[in-house]
Amino acid sequence: MSSIEDTYNNVTNTARPVLLSIVAILLAVIATWILNVFFSLFFDAFPREALESEPTHYAGAIMGDYMEENPLYIYAVIVAHAVGVIVGVYFATRTNIFFDRKNKVERPQWIAPLIVLGFWIYYIFKRDMVDTPVGLESTSIDILTTAVLSSITYLYAGGRIKIKPREEIYKG
Repeated sequence: MSSIEDTYNNVTNTARPVLLSIVAILLAVIATWILNVFFSLFFDAFPREALESEPTHYAGAIMGDYMEENPLYIYAVIVAHAVGVIVGVYFATRTNIFFDRKNKVERPQWIAPLIVLGFWIYYIFKRDMVDTPVGLESTSIDILTTAVLSSITYLYAGGRIKIKPREEIYKG
């Protein structure tokens, strides 16, 4: 019976960073959506229908016109994406540390935050270059800001701390 429990514990401890990453990405999407809704109150209506109905080679011109009318739009997008990755990386790092301490697992804590960051950079690239083309310069700034802030968040959340079981932490 103990071999089944050991196998179960090994599988759950191995899969936990990936599953936490999925939840963290969902939280990041929700945070970004909330900020996009909030920022949309300050800008003109987004040309979603025009982007979807026109061929892709006209999408850059449509977004260029929209960004001329709303010059602060790209900054709102960068802030929304940055807050999303901060929420996702912080959640993934802290919950992974919590579960690893609880289950006495010693492993690097960068696995889940790296998965979150990788998916988030893919999301930003796809969103900024394909869905709503804002240009290569703005996309580069967005990705660089996201990478730097996720690294800072990872360090702030305690990702570089070596995991010790609770018994060792509370030893007097």
